[in-house]
Amino acid sequence: MKRITIILSVFSLFLSGFSKAQEHDAYETGINEVTVLLKFRDLNGNILAGESMTIFEFSSGNSKIFKSSPVGTLILKGLSGSVFDISFKYNPHYLIIDTKQYQERIIEILVTYEGTAELERQKIEREKFEKMARERWGSTNAEGFKKDLENYSNGKYKFQDEVFLKVLKRNVKWKNKLIVCDITGSMYPYIGQVLLWYKLNYADEKTTQLCFFNDGDSKSEDQKTIGNTGGIYYCDKCEEDSLTDVMVRAMVGGCGGDAPENDLEALIKASNKMKDFKELILVADNNSDVKDIALLKELKIPVRVIVCGSNNRVASDYLEIAYKTKGSVHTIEEDIETVSAMKEGSEIKIGGRKYKLRKGEFILINKG
Repeated sequence: MKRITIILSVFSLFLSGFSKAQEHDAYETGINEVTVLLKFRDLNGNILAGESMTIFEFSSGNSKIFKSSPVGTLILKGLSGSVFDISFKYNPHYLIIDTKQYQERIIEILVTYEGTAELERQKIEREKFEKMARERWGSTNAEGFKKDLENYSNGKYKFQDEVFLKVLKRNVKWKNKLIVCDITGSMYPYIGQVLLWYKLNYADEKTTQLCFFNDGDSKSEDQKTIGNTGGIYYCDKCEEDSLTDVMVRAMVGGCGGDAPENDLEALIKASNKMKDFKELILVADNNSDVKDIALLKELKIPVRVIVCGSNNRVASDYLEIAYKTKGSVHTIEEDIETVSAMKEGSEIKIGGRKYKLRKGEFILINKG
C-alpha cells in the first residue's frame, strides 16, 4: 500500500504502553495535547496482549516499534492534529488515526485484529498444505491433480467454503463471463468448485471463458518481474474435458511460491486475449496480497471480485481493484455493488467490518 502524505505542523510525539492501572494517569493532558487510547482485541473479543506494531507519525516522521500492554492497551500522545499510521507485521497501514476527526482530547479506539500469532499459525497451515500438495502430487504428477479435481467435481471431496458456488448461484444474470482464477496451492478447493460449477452448468455456459494463473510457473522470485511473471493458462472454448486438462497443466506448472500473486497481470492479459465477454470475474485468494497492484491503472474493465477464504475480512487490494475498475466485491454471504460509488472519506461495512476509503485505498477501521 502506498504511503499517504499529509503535511502538519511539527510536534513532539510520545508513545508508550500502559497497563489498565495506568490509564487514568494518562488522561492528564495539556490544553493542546491529545491522548489516544487503543484497546486491542482479536476476532473473538479476546485481549491481544504483547501485540507488536510499528507506529509512524506523519508530521514528525517518527517511526518506532511498540507492543500492547498485558491488558491489550497502548496509549499515544501528541499535539492536537496528530496522524498515526499503525502497521502490523503482516498488515502494513492497518489503521490510520487522524485526531482532527475527533472533538475529544481523549480518544478511545477499539482495534479488532486477527493477531500476528494467529496469522503466523495460518501461514504455517498454508505452507503445510502446499507442501503436502507437492509431496502428494509431485511437481509433474498430472494424474494426481486430475484425480483430485475429479473428486471435487463428483462430490467425493466436500467444500468447507462454497463461496464460488454460492456467488454464481446468486448472480445468474451474469452472462458471457470471463473467469480469471488463482490456481496456486491454497486455492485447490475453490478450483474444484469452478470445475463442478462448469460441469453442472455446461449447457448454459458455453460462452464462458476461463483463465488460470499460478504466479510464474515455479520461477524463483528473482526471475519474476511485474507484468511478465507468467504462469497464465487460457481456456477460451472449453469442453468439459479440455477445462480439466487446462487446469491440470496450470497446476503442474507451479503452485505459487511466495504468497503475493500476479492477479493484475492475469486480468490484463486475459481481457486482452479473450473476446466477446461481458463480465470479468476474479476468483481471488484473500490470504494473498496482489504483488502487481501497481498495474491496476492499466485495467479499464469492471472486475467482479469473488473473495475466497475471507475469514470475516476482505483484503484491501481486492476492494481497491473493485473500486478503481467500477466493479464489485462478492463474499459467501454478500454481493457488494456499492464499492465503485464510494466517495473519499466514506465508509462501507462488509461482513460486520468497516472500511474507510482514503486516498483511493481502503483502510480497515474498528472504533469503540
